[in-house]
Amino acid sequence: MPSHPDSTSLPEPKSQAPYRHVAPRAVPVPGLFPRLAELGSADEDWTGITEQAKRRKLQNRLNQRARRQRLLVSKTQQDEVAVAVNDEAPEGDKQTKKPSPCRLGQATTRAQLQAFAQHVSRSHHHGTIDIFHLPDTVRVNVFYALARNIALLGFDDAWLTDDAVSPFNRQGPLPETAPACPDTLRPTQLQVSVSHHPWIDLFPCPRMRDNFLAAVLLHGEDAIDEDALCRDVVDGGAEAGTEALIAWTDPWSPRGWEVTEAFLRKWGWLVHGCVEMQAGTNAWRQRRGLPSLRFPGC
Repeated sequence: MPSHPDSTSLPEPKSQAPYRHVAPRAVPVPGLFPRLAELGSADEDWTGITEQAKRRKLQNRLNQRARRQRLLVSKTQQDEVAVAVNDEAPEGDKQTKKPSPCRLGQATTRAQLQAFAQHVSRSHHHGTIDIFHLPDTVRVNVFYALARNIALLGFDDAWLTDDAVSPFNRQGPLPETAPACPDTLRPTQLQVSVSHHPWIDLFPCPRMRDNFLAAVLLHGEDAIDEDALCRDVVDGGAEAGTEALIAWTDPWSPRGWEVTEAFLRKWGWLVHGCVEMQAGTNAWRQRRGLPSLRFPGC
């Protein structure tokens, strides 16, 4: 892969192809300072703190505490439902599906993905590809695509922690360790000015990153369920659904990705105005004979 990548040349969707209009969900607007209810002590009150890194750390701590509480409540509710269902289900059909938080930063995730990738590679070599592996294969590809963007940005493993703050907030426009970073990954003004977790910096489209940060700036971090977004985008092996991004080629290029229709419906505000990503999406869909999608603002 070249150090200074050029955008991959893809066929543009036919102009006469009809667009499929998908109604995306709006960004929810939370109440004022909703996470203050999770305070464990007065030292965790971030509302009067102006230092971005410290404020972000306290906000993340409260967010994680709130998420753990939500997961605990959800687990209890699902366990109760599972017991009721299992009492009526025949023996052998009793299953309990439990919620899963985002696994992007868990130590076992990369090892599991590596093992799965090796299994798929062996299956491909022997001509025994299983169609049921395709959803997981999509997410493995996305994980490795974002890992490539991590390398191009020059990030170290510190970005995986829950309390991590983007180095763009601390070091200015670009870390010195990433001289070959492509233009599409270089930080926008919002990335420099709005405190955020480094995983947002991995999105290949600058407008996509700005859409997320603008929502945080206007509505607060709690307006967005980052765990749900993480699961939909990069969580190989988690409860994989159809709300996904597909990495086809150069991970630093918006045209190298495809947005699924289900992802557009759920996270349409995130790709609002992402013209290049819409062009890439429709080019890949056109290859499979699927109708073009119209992104919000495009």
